[in-house]
Amino acid sequence: MGQEESDPRPAKLDHPQHGPLDALSGAEAARAPLPEIPGHRLLYLLGEGGMAKVYLARDVVLNRPEAIKVLSADLAWDEEARARFLQEARVMATLDHPNVVRIYSVGKSEGRLYLAMEYIAGESLARRIWESKGLEIEDALEIARQCVQAVHAAWRHGIVHRDLKPSNILLDRHGRARVADFGLAKSTKWLEEITLPDACALLCTPHYVSPEQARGDDQLDFRSDIYSLGIVLFEMLTGERPHRGKNPMAVLLKNVNDPLPDLRARRPEVPENVAALVEWMTRKDPGRRPGSYEQLGQRLDELLRQLRGEIVGEREEGRDDFRSPLVAEEPTAAAPESIFVGREPELAQLERFLHSALEGGGRVAMVTGEAGTGKTALLDEFASRAGGAVAELIVASGTCVGVGETGDPYGPFRQILGLLTGDLSSARESGRRTRHDLDRLKRAFPRAARTLTESCPDLLAALVDADELVRRARHSAPRGTAWVERLQTTTERLASRPEILAQQPAIIDQYGRLLAALAADQPLLLSIDDLHRADPSTLALLHALGRRLDGHRVLLTGAYRGSEADRARVGESLSLAGIVDELESVHGKLRVPLDGAGDRSFVDALIDREPNALGEAFRAALYERTGGHPLFTIELLRALQDRGDLERDAQGRWIVAETLGWDLLPERVEAVIRGRLRKLSPRLRRLLQIASVEGESFTGEVLAHATGTDPRDLVPVLGEELVSK
Repeated sequence: MGQEESDPRPAKLDHPQHGPLDALSGAEAARAPLPEIPGHRLLYLLGEGGMAKVYLARDVVLNRPEAIKVLSADLAWDEEARARFLQEARVMATLDHPNVVRIYSVGKSEGRLYLAMEYIAGESLARRIWESKGLEIEDALEIARQCVQAVHAAWRHGIVHRDLKPSNILLDRHGRARVADFGLAKSTKWLEEITLPDACALLCTPHYVSPEQARGDDQLDFRSDIYSLGIVLFEMLTGERPHRGKNPMAVLLKNVNDPLPDLRARRPEVPENVAALVEWMTRKDPGRRPGSYEQLGQRLDELLRQLRGEIVGEREEGRDDFRSPLVAEEPTAAAPESIFVGREPELAQLERFLHSALEGGGRVAMVTGEAGTGKTALLDEFASRAGGAVAELIVASGTCVGVGETGDPYGPFRQILGLLTGDLSSARESGRRTRHDLDRLKRAFPRAARTLTESCPDLLAALVDADELVRRARHSAPRGTAWVERLQTTTERLASRPEILAQQPAIIDQYGRLLAALAADQPLLLSIDDLHRADPSTLALLHALGRRLDGHRVLLTGAYRGSEADRARVGESLSLAGIVDELESVHGKLRVPLDGAGDRSFVDALIDREPNALGEAFRAALYERTGGHPLFTIELLRALQDRGDLERDAQGRWIVAETLGWDLLPERVEAVIRGRLRKLSPRLRRLLQIASVEGESFTGEVLAHATGTDPRDLVPVLGEELVSK
């Protein structure tokens, strides 16, 4: 196995797409030659397992990211390995379900088989468990519910997965579970020709193997996967695998013979009925487990409703509002208070932009600043205030993930569209939206769904999970509602014609049409964070919408790092910086700049958020060390509290402790600095390392003398490179 069985970390291949915890270093990956795959441009290695390597690639024809799984070179002529590889392709091609990773094609290049698969921009469940040390109970049950839907779809095709485990379950950017790696599904000649205990040790992870699979039973059915999923649920709830052993065989024997450990002994706050569900799923006798996926799914739904406090009554005939089955109807819990102080001039500027948009002067506004200046906090605070002040305002947001061409095409606009069409799980999980925000999104759903059906088929085909949309539509409207039936018919027609590809001009035109239709009923405040990471498709849509919003009640806000605005590009000719310049020439000023250095009032306001007796000397010292930089000030103050340099007195006020010292650099600040330094060339990093001997400031002539360089050559290079970075 390559690691101790008591070690709960994800195995080497964290999951079939994303990099493992012990993956190749960036330098090693860069040196490794990339295979040639027809129609694809491979970008870099994502992960490596015993049989295959997985690369992030871009389909050059469809202009979309894909994950390319390539059989290892030393197995290229191994018939058994090839059979298993092709089996995975056939099984995945059989399945078309929103909770199963899609396969696009299979082929051979340079004598090696490869699979082209859907790229999931997110993380594996194994990584989520490892980082969180145990999930929230509701989140664990929701992931289990979605996995049940996936394996149920497989079972309807007669397929048993046989290898369910956290590293084979991916979580996309919305937190949706996607089951992957069907390489052991069904029986294969290869698997049958070796004894099953050996096969399990070689191919399976023994922690999750059902007793009947470990014993070598010939006829496995869906209940074997239910057992494995029960073990996964145990691990999600506790952060630990139930059984440990000195080697894989010891763990395998415990899975066969030993009872499941008491889940509530490891995590007492888990409700008894949830622990009972895990026990039911993991009984040694398959006949005593749930008798069908429907039965298991119903039980999970019941537990989720109980946890969410939902009381869902009969729908009144003719009602046109939306009640999401995934979002509690009771008021959502208050979001944790975000640290936001100051920035009143910037908020006032954004409010002026919103006032103009509300009167029909739709426009774009951009918050710019470097890492840690508070761009995201400003957008969140503005959205919160605007939502509370403007009746019926719809607030929806998205974030760019990945970087440039490796990002998810139209990613943030896809997220916004999901919120507008009733997928409220991400808004609820973020904790940033109020009950009123969610209610307004629900009321917008029928209009959005009807508009998609009637005049935006390309958006429906390219940017929306059509099956989920139909499910939400049927939940929101009475049976037989005309627009819901049209939606069903439209999605079926699109599914039957996969060769019809949505083109960018159509997507741009129809996205603008959808926003105009919604804004006719309710004004919109849309927000996109981290635009400096935007993919070309997102930038193209931003560019087009920015020129078309005038006349509609829409304010589209964004945030990006100004120093990186030239790196986000649409082709060679147009960058994010160029887009913003062009839009300013049309609409006038739209930038809201945030300076990295704040004034002393920011430091005072931050300190005075809580009761304190911190005097002038401490406040002046804090400002001197941070310059009022928001991230640095917030993190340094928090670090002083955590370390005990600040303590509470008998009245609960923060005071200076006798141990106060300033010799620390908060981890988040250090991470930002490391990130900035990584972007510098090796030569420039070396020059700065030498210059740092002189102190916080250095003299170009001194540095030139120390490096044996002519000052006339060195100073322009420093100025040009530092400004460009």
